[in-house]
Amino acid sequence: MNLAYNKSISRLKRLYVDFPDISHDWEHSKRVARISVAIARNIGYQDIDFIKLAALWHDSARTQGFEAEHEKEGAQLAKNDLLNHGLDNLTADKLYQAIRFHNISDKPEAIEGKIVQDADILDLFNISRWKKCRKSGWNNSYQTTFEDAYNLLENYPERFNFDYSKKIFNKIKTEFQHYFVRQNQNF
Repeated sequence: MNLAYNKSISRLKRLYVDFPDISHDWEHSKRVARISVAIARNIGYQDIDFIKLAALWHDSARTQGFEAEHEKEGAQLAKNDLLNHGLDNLTADKLYQAIRFHNISDKPEAIEGKIVQDADILDLFNISRWKKCRKSGWNNSYQTTFEDAYNLLENYPERFNFDYSKKIFNKIKTEFQHYFVRQNQNF
């Protein structure tokens, strides 16, 4: 991996130290990166290190207290970080675009943004993420957000940018539905 990318990731990891949002923690970013890499490889996207970097940075602004507009703020944080590590404006702008429009309601134009968006949405249905939230005692917020995620199932897989993302979603959808039903029986 590019030395500047490695330095950038090292700095990014430090932002997540003691970050209390367990649904958007470093583990979430790593899962989004793994899913992004899988999607990228499936569609023939070549710059795997770049897509991994973009995915890892996608929620970074949350660590700085930005909820609303975290996409825009995180994109700027990531862009500035690359520029500070000596990378060119073109690469930094490309990273900005990959992160800026990853929200579920956005319509990213850049392929990198589409990949990160799909991966982020797919991780919304990650059962280990929800188990961790529930185990932490995050019940009120957990239950509302969990129900919101469940209700989103009806909007997918049509919403995804890539057929491979739809395929992954179809694999995890049933498992997520079963988990949701079991959890609601326990409330």
